[in-house]
Amino acid sequence: MQNLSPAFFKAAEAVCDDWNAKRCAYWGFSINVRRKSVAKIYKLVEDLFSDNPALVAEPGPFKVAAAFLIFGMRFIEFDYYPLQVVGKQIEAGEKRDWTNRLLFRSIPVLLTQLKLDSTGKRLTKNWNTPTPHYRLDFLNFLRCA
Repeated sequence: MQNLSPAFFKAAEAVCDDWNAKRCAYWGFSINVRRKSVAKIYKLVEDLFSDNPALVAEPGPFKVAAAFLIFGMRFIEFDYYPLQVVGKQIEAGEKRDWTNRLLFRSIPVLLTQLKLDSTGKRLTKNWNTPTPHYRLDFLNFLRCA
């Protein structure tokens, strides 16, 4: 299996860096990821895919990303820092919502670091060609609107 620890750390830290550089002023808080929580997710994902008869020994990048997201929703911890001294503190329910949003933003960063097992090549972003899943979601959105 690929060494996933650097990919997980880079994905989480890239989201924090992007947020702090571009979005924190608008939303009023900056973020930082706790490295121990990312290490915990790495260990859980590694345990999930090693010696598990229900899963393949060498999971593909999408299975790895799915496991990262599922364990991340439960175990990853972000620190939220208000930009003002008297700034609004983020409550537990809001933290959960923001954590899910931030994890969603980490998907492209994580996937571009992983390799396809069959070819050994890294995944690349091709934003000009939406996937069939995206097209179906978009059509469903239009139908519901």
